[in-house]
Amino acid sequence: NTQGIFQFEPTAMTQFTKKYGPKRFYDLALITALFRPGPLDARLDELGMPIDPELPEYKYAPSAAAMFIERYNGRAKVYYPSDKLESVLAESYGIAVFQEDISRVVMKMTACSFAEAEKIRKFLTKVKPEALKSNPEVIAQLKGYEDKFTLQSLANGCNEVETEAVWQLIVPFARYGFNKAHAVTYSLISFQTAFFRTLFPLEYLTSLMIHNVGKADKLVQYIRTAQKLGFKVLPPDLNTSCQNFTINKDNQILSGFEILKGMGTKAADEIVSNRTTAGLFTSLEDFLARNIIWRRLNVGGLQVLVKGGAFDFISPNRALTLAKILIAKNKAKRIDFETKDIFSDGEETTGELFVVDWSDEKKDEEFREVFGFLLEDFITKNKERVERAMKMVKTLVNQNRKDATCGTVTEIKVMLQKNGEKYARISATNIDGLKEDWLVFSSVWSVFKTSVHVHNPYICVGKMDDKGTFIVDSIRVLNEIL
Repeated sequence: NTQGIFQFEPTAMTQFTKKYGPKRFYDLALITALFRPGPLDARLDELGMPIDPELPEYKYAPSAAAMFIERYNGRAKVYYPSDKLESVLAESYGIAVFQEDISRVVMKMTACSFAEAEKIRKFLTKVKPEALKSNPEVIAQLKGYEDKFTLQSLANGCNEVETEAVWQLIVPFARYGFNKAHAVTYSLISFQTAFFRTLFPLEYLTSLMIHNVGKADKLVQYIRTAQKLGFKVLPPDLNTSCQNFTINKDNQILSGFEILKGMGTKAADEIVSNRTTAGLFTSLEDFLARNIIWRRLNVGGLQVLVKGGAFDFISPNRALTLAKILIAKNKAKRIDFETKDIFSDGEETTGELFVVDWSDEKKDEEFREVFGFLLEDFITKNKERVERAMKMVKTLVNQNRKDATCGTVTEIKVMLQKNGEKYARISATNIDGLKEDWLVFSSVWSVFKTSVHVHNPYICVGKMDDKGTFIVDSIRVLNEIL
């Protein structure tokens, strides 16, 4: 339940936080700092010593962030790169977390002043990684700092092994380490947003929707969260919607007109203004006969409203509604767009029309086009069945140390490996409305590529990596499992 909480929304961050199990405010700051490239990329052995990226064991070793979680939860013993660093790193279980830790480590190892330690930290944090390999001047500076660090550490009673290990630890970390003041400040905002999210979920989630109009991946996340909490999210309605998301008297979230692609502010204002002045619309004919400035709400805007279901309360047959509008507006072109009655010659334009309504598939397709996604997709409509199936699948795959996820595919990118074989990167919206990235390597993609399509729901078995990408071993159409 981290959707809408600053810094803690991404799927990978949510998973990381669950593994961590925070118990106090300071833990939020630690999580914020640990979920960064430095701690996620650094690989340590069981003693907490850095592993050379060139060694084969590097690939399978835990990251500094993962080791922190194991130590924090008492599943791994705490070691220190040097006995001198226990007082510095005790609070972070022997692992450097913040940039400030680098200065304190240097001071403890070398017995130098804070100013001298800050010189090393600032150099390491500002220099670019490629410059350390290709820029002679930077390489010379780094060598100078390393020699000085080594000599002072040895003079301070450290041995060569721990001195080398500590230096190899701080060099890569310093480039990516997070400033403690920033981490704490960010965490304060995280705490505040969590407060509102917990105590005022309806109002807070609605405000997030309002401020994320036009960002489909964010909107679907907040809408799914609201639905998960039991709040109904309704499509636009000609008689009750405003320009943006609002909360009605029944504590339901009502979509606004401007959410629909192709509906501008002036068009939305025109509907709300006329409804406020002249009262609710009683029928489609009543709406078309209103004193509306049709230059602002043109045929394109009316089509968008039909596709978004805005006329359903007064005219439920969307195909018939659109037909009547097109006939009426074609006649309206011959008269003043700002006049009150577009049927001014007294002749009934539409007559009695009999039009077969759109199929459910057609309605979904048209709604998705203007709204960006379905308010209720297959997973949402079958949530309980999906959750039961996911629980069963996870129980089975966990025995093989695998994981499972399910979601509706929103985008498929087929790419080429260096050897010419095709693999896929898939974007999906999971059961909680969160965006997930699925990586399907060529050996798996060649088997399942013909059965994977955009807008369809799937269940995947595989493994989530540290950075939140789900590595897919197999993929099945969700309907086949339910």
